[in-house]
Amino acid sequence: MLNVFLTVDTEYWPRVAVPDERAVRAAVRRDVLGLTGQGEFGVRHQMAVLNEHGLRGVFLVEALSACVTGIGTLRAVVDVIRDGGHEVQLHVHPEWLRRIRDDGIPSPPRRRVPSSLPPFRGPGMKDYSLAEQSAMISRSLANLAAAGVEGVRAFRAGGYGANLDTLEALADNAVAFDTSYNVPWLGVTCEMELPRRLHQATWLNGVVEVPVTHFADYPGHVRHAELCACSFGELCRALEQAWRRGWRSFVIVSHSFELVRRRASLERPPVPSRLVITRWRQLCEHLAAHRGRYRTAGFADLDADDVLLSSQPSTGLHGSLPDTAWRMAEQIVGRWL
Repeated sequence: MLNVFLTVDTEYWPRVAVPDERAVRAAVRRDVLGLTGQGEFGVRHQMAVLNEHGLRGVFLVEALSACVTGIGTLRAVVDVIRDGGHEVQLHVHPEWLRRIRDDGIPSPPRRRVPSSLPPFRGPGMKDYSLAEQSAMISRSLANLAAAGVEGVRAFRAGGYGANLDTLEALADNAVAFDTSYNVPWLGVTCEMELPRRLHQATWLNGVVEVPVTHFADYPGHVRHAELCACSFGELCRALEQAWRRGWRSFVIVSHSFELVRRRASLERPPVPSRLVITRWRQLCEHLAAHRGRYRTAGFADLDADDVLLSSQPSTGLHGSLPDTAWRMAEQIVGRWL
């Protein structure tokens, strides 16, 4: 059985330097709820399609933002996901450090946290020391705890911007799984360089690293399994290959705002991305129709043995030129849909 992780990075971005309550609400409506003039296509829609097909989603919620926008906003986002019956895990974007004042950081209850966070020095976790990364993770876990989420077991760095220190910082904070390793982003934002590419989960610096799935879409190029970046055919082909090879994990990335096209201004509502909306439904239908092969999994009750293989695969997955050509055609058409 192949464990398929449908992961949704859940985050919002006010387009102002010092966001007030109105700007935060507008950002949540756009980036998390996906409110458009034609309906809602954010996390509630994603969960509705999952629930319709009896599937499980993992929503990695950005939590450092609560130091700026308040625990109430984070709790509102978390409650939407939990009301939908899905799993909340941790996502952190250090970009929020730009907006935190030394005298303005709330101290969430029920968890001892560092008295201060580092100054902003870059958008990736990798841009900070081990101790500073541990402080950001600890504060973000405390924010989630204050919003009602305990027992977080999985993490993804914003922009995949992790390094090996990130994993040690997670272990220090009792977070068991990481899913930041992303081959196409190695040397770009992700600095988790290893002697060999990871294709499947492995123990690394005290945690289980469950890499984002990738495949060769054309000679000399790899693509990660992201909903908006792959055709339905590419995802199906990669899933079938992984199942036939006896792999134990397949990580697909999406975002809370991936089913809409956002406008530059918060005043202008986003519009539905019909192509990606259709692709999400097709993917869920496909997974539901092949339950004998695929199990949509979460991290809350996952054991390391559920995903670890005795050895790393020596070769990765591969696509096909027709699937790649179809995706390129879809992207062109999608700009007009």
